[in-house]
Amino acid sequence: MSRERERRELHLMVLAHHRREDRDRCLHLPLGGYRLALCARCLGFYPTLAAAIALQAWLGLPPLPAADWWFCISGLFPALLDWGLAWLGRRRGSNAMRVATGILLGISLGRGFWLYLHDLKSEVFWVQIGLLAVGALAFELVRRLHL
Repeated sequence: MSRERERRELHLMVLAHHRREDRDRCLHLPLGGYRLALCARCLGFYPTLAAAIALQAWLGLPPLPAADWWFCISGLFPALLDWGLAWLGRRRGSNAMRVATGILLGISLGRGFWLYLHDLKSEVFWVQIGLLAVGALAFELVRRLHL
């Protein structure tokens, strides 16, 4: 990347938390004379999370015990797996896949968070958070141990 182009890129850590060498994991949107770098997965995740919560609030969706477990847990794994394999350097992936898995993650966590808002002891929500934490730690452990 040329120096002029590099200077003209807006890289805000909140929106694009990747190192310069991993900037291909961002989508670059024109903003005036600049290019705004946005993390592809986060671009799918955050708007979907907000929309999922807002839609459930508008519809007043009640808990659906059996469906909630399946729905909330299955939506985590595509994003966790795609992120983890890229973190290990075993898969480069694509921004289209990152956006898609971010959307699934947003829907899944949106439902889990909605359940949490109605019951702070929501098992589904806490299992979601636990699975994400354990998954991220497991990938980090594999990375550090060079397995």
